[in-house]
Amino acid sequence: MLPTFSYGDAIGNHVLEIREILRKAGYHSEIFCYNHDPRLAAEARYFAELEGSMGPQDIIIYHYSLSSPLSILYKELSSKKLLIYHNVTPYHFFYDTNVALAKECYMGRRFLPDLAPFTELALGDSSYNEAELKDAGFKKTGVLPIIIDFKRLSRKPSPSYSHAFDDGKKNFLFVGRVINNKKFEDIIKIFYYYKKYYNKDSRLIFAGQYRGFERYYMALQELIGKLGLKDVIFTGHISFRELVSLYRKAHIFISMSEHEGFCVPIVEAFFFNVPVLAYNCCAVEETANGGGILFNKKDFPLLASLANEILEDKGFRDKILKSQKNALKRYEKKKIEKILLDYIGSL
Repeated sequence: MLPTFSYGDAIGNHVLEIREILRKAGYHSEIFCYNHDPRLAAEARYFAELEGSMGPQDIIIYHYSLSSPLSILYKELSSKKLLIYHNVTPYHFFYDTNVALAKECYMGRRFLPDLAPFTELALGDSSYNEAELKDAGFKKTGVLPIIIDFKRLSRKPSPSYSHAFDDGKKNFLFVGRVINNKKFEDIIKIFYYYKKYYNKDSRLIFAGQYRGFERYYMALQELIGKLGLKDVIFTGHISFRELVSLYRKAHIFISMSEHEGFCVPIVEAFFFNVPVLAYNCCAVEETANGGGILFNKKDFPLLASLANEILEDKGFRDKILKSQKNALKRYEKKKIEKILLDYIGSL
């Protein structure tokens, strides 16, 4: 059960993977939601169908990332209850650009402790998230990493996208919704110094939708204009094959986000052999699992210099890529599948 079943996002994909694992193990498993992307209509059922249909031997898995009416139903159901916490971004990030989301985030954190007495087991998708569950009063907790379908990432890229970004320019990439906590402005500042002092023949690509955050998007455009920058591209929402193309054509992945409960794109960049440079906040170090390069201070000229060294020094880059390949072992599907089934078995 989850409030919004979105197409192509980390939580939506995680839910589909869990259902597949449970069905393969012999459980009858269905996905219930408050609303869903039309492309997922065949996969989803309306949450109201759960009322009166759940028994004491059934298990409800509630994916919690925002407060929603599903929390009321969750407390009322007679089934065993497992909560998976994907973290709630602190509301202050959105106060100036999306008041509605700021309110939802505030309420999401405010009401999380209310679910603790009704929950047999609460899992964070990182130790960072598990720590928040413990602080919220959940008694029995654990960690279930996000399940990433690497076979899906091996799909053929979009020929048109591949051609568009295969022109000899160095491609900087970040993947994620254009939203305040991701700190797109800080990536722009690194790119500004890199392009000015190291390589004018370079490009910055942001892959992610900005719907609902038009004010933030316009502020970023204003910054780009003030810096006199060219070659900064916002793709908006793109298809999965187009995203695969961007990963395949990227030369470096940079994250400056200041709040992450997991950060799936870092793992995806590892898979595509793209060197990662990421600000060390929240669950990023745990997600990176020893891979890539993490930093604790946002020194934009220094980071531009470091990005240049990664791109120009093959030996240095190869060491980074080796660390990322080793880090991927944590996310082997069989390992996470066993963790999930052990948790289900404990209920």
